[in-house]
Amino acid sequence: MSQKSRNRFGIVFDEGGLYGEMSAWENVLFFARLRGMQKEKIAARYNELVQHFELKTSLKVGRFSKGMKQKLMIIRELLHEPELLILDEPFNGLDPDSKIFLRDKLSEICSKQGTSILISSHDLFDLEKIADQVIMIHQGRIVADQALQAITGMTQRYVVTCDNPQLVVSILQDIDGMTVVSHDEQSVTFMVESEVIKQPLQILLQHGIEIQEFFKEKSSLEDFYRTTKQAAVQN
Repeated sequence: MSQKSRNRFGIVFDEGGLYGEMSAWENVLFFARLRGMQKEKIAARYNELVQHFELKTSLKVGRFSKGMKQKLMIIRELLHEPELLILDEPFNGLDPDSKIFLRDKLSEICSKQGTSILISSHDLFDLEKIADQVIMIHQGRIVADQALQAITGMTQRYVVTCDNPQLVVSILQDIDGMTVVSHDEQSVTFMVESEVIKQPLQILLQHGIEIQEFFKEKSSLEDFYRTTKQAAVQN
């Protein structure tokens, strides 16, 4: 593969390839020169990315925290403006603030720079916050390939908050296409057969239910993972 072809992508492994006795700039300069970049362009791009990721560069890399090393590795692989950035477990070992920061900055890179990002991770919560397409692999076989928006919108469960949940339960039980799942002193959770009822809120209002809050319960990526894995195991 030619250097030009290799420069179309960047790869950041979970544990990877920084020299602790060197500074952040020395690390980036070394790897960028291996990619054939000129020093002037390296410096300009480095300063831009360091500012974007708010990386403090005064320490030797060996004294960096896990989050700082992760930032530096990503900067190193974005320096040549790749078309595709591949990240292996990018959130592993990061504290909550670092995870949120990294998610936000990666989203900005996608939208402003146009770089596609492929993330390999077991961290379903953080993936749900950043991904727009999800591929699940079970025993070397792709068992799911769907848009995240489709996954999180799969449920037909709704929650209604009202003054008299018991009355709502009795009303819903008499409506074909609606099934009560659970209820407490403040709310009722119910399922809707979408092919029978298209506008559940309108149906509730037509039956005289005084509603304080009404929303569709969102499916999580974890729910989808469990269901998909169970189906894959059975097959």
